[in-house]
Amino acid sequence: MKKQRSSYKLNDYASVFCDICLEFNPSSILEIGILDGYSLEAFTKSCEDTTEIVAIDLFEDYEYKSGSYQFIKEMFKEHDNVKILKDSFYKYYKNSNRFDLIHIDISNDGEVYDFAVKNYLPLVNKVLLLEGGSVERDNVDWMIRYNKKPINSYIKSIDKYFEIEIINKFPSLTIIKPR
Repeated sequence: MKKQRSSYKLNDYASVFCDICLEFNPSSILEIGILDGYSLEAFTKSCEDTTEIVAIDLFEDYEYKSGSYQFIKEMFKEHDNVKILKDSFYKYYKNSNRFDLIHIDISNDGEVYDFAVKNYLPLVNKVLLLEGGSVERDNVDWMIRYNKKPINSYIKSIDKYFEIEIINKFPSLTIIKPR
């Protein structure tokens, strides 16, 4: 088994994803950003076998920390309800269906959040999950080194329009419910 590189693993976010699935009971999930499959695996274990799950990633085409398309295909081959696609966050929404739950974890920063709220939130039936959101997460090395737009201040600029909750344990998770 490949070493798990997910920052979610550090603080057992599998149980968080399980609780979210129990609360929202999604019949469809869109997972954007797979890496080594940590959150995708949590969703497959927490949802009914009938839950349609579409998971997209750039895989080896992503220039930073990327996952292996073949590894992920092999890892989820027994799950008939999971479709693994090589696709882009910045393009997929254009031809996408609606989903009960959408989870986005692709080197998130304030600009990714803004794009997600404008282009993916309209596709959400129940809940949008985005990795990050805490001040601690905004201060990770790569956010500062590459002068990325902070997420927390972006969330504060939109919180009057949506029902938003931030789970602060690192790496943090922002939950946005459409009104």
